[in-house]
Amino acid sequence: MTFIYVIILITFDATFNDGVYGSISCSNSQYTTLSQCTELTNPTRFGEDRIYLYSNDIIAIPANSFQSFTQLTHLSLDHNSINDVGLEDYAFNGCGVMEYLNLYRNQLASLRRSVKHF
Repeated sequence: MTFIYVIILITFDATFNDGVYGSISCSNSQYTTLSQCTELTNPTRFGEDRIYLYSNDIIAIPANSFQSFTQLTHLSLDHNSINDVGLEDYAFNGCGVMEYLNLYRNQLASLRRSVKHF
C-alpha cells in the first residue's frame, strides 16, 4: 500500500488596504508608475512596514521612492516590468530596516547601486 502525502503551505499575506496590518496594497491594479498608487503619497500611511505592488505593469522605480517609509521591512515588486534602466540608483534609499525585497519576474539583469543603499 502506497501513501501519498500532500503538504499545503499556507502563508498569511497581510495585503489589506486598511492599515490594520501595517501594509499598503496596490497589487493587481495595472499601474505603470508608483504615483498611481495614491496610498504611497498619503502622509498618514508613512508608518506602514509592508508595501505590496506586485502584478502590475510598473516600469520604473525612481531614486528615493520609499524614503518616507522609514519602518518599511517588506516590499513586494514582483511580476512587474521593471528593467535595469528603470531601477534608478538609490531607488531604495532610506529603507534601512528592509528585510524582504521581492523583485522576481521583472526584466532586471543587474541591481547596480539600487539595492546597496537601504
